[in-house]
Amino acid sequence: MPFGIISAQEEFQRQMEEALEGLDRFAVIIDDLLVFGSSLVEHNKLLKAVLQRAREKGIRFYKKKCHFCVTSMTYFGHVISEQGIQLDPEKIKAISKMPIPSILGELATLLGMLNYLAKYISNISIKNKVLHDLSKSIDFKWAKEHDKALRSIKNSTVTNLAYFDHSSKSINLTVDASSHSLGAFI
Repeated sequence: MPFGIISAQEEFQRQMEEALEGLDRFAVIIDDLLVFGSSLVEHNKLLKAVLQRAREKGIRFYKKKCHFCVTSMTYFGHVISEQGIQLDPEKIKAISKMPIPSILGELATLLGMLNYLAKYISNISIKNKVLHDLSKSIDFKWAKEHDKALRSIKNSTVTNLAYFDHSSKSINLTVDASSHSLGAFI
């Protein structure tokens, strides 16, 4: 399916979810499929089920894009490893290089990125309040208070990277997509 068509990603996502419905411990975001288990034996059993279903449904994988039995990987902007879940270092670079918004559209983009990264930024709702207030303003004027808030957020992101629940509970990645948006949470 060519991804240049506006609804192609949404349709591909729907078809992948439908094809793999009923299987356990997998996540799919567009064309990225993640199979996970708490042990190598469990992982291999789940992987075998996914591959069997893919064969039944005519889904093909490109060998050079597949990675099996890895202990660390980047998935949907996060680095997932045995140690936990961290923000992708590329996202950290992007945050540190974020320019000061000069128009409302740029501020909206910034706020969207911050919302996506909220779990890595302590007290984000307090730190970005002045930025949210500015986004509602008819008269866009970046001031020192906005600089201070953005600096605080950038510094917080760099110092609050890791998240992991070390209990024995499962971690679930929930995703949703439509023609208007894409979202995920752990």
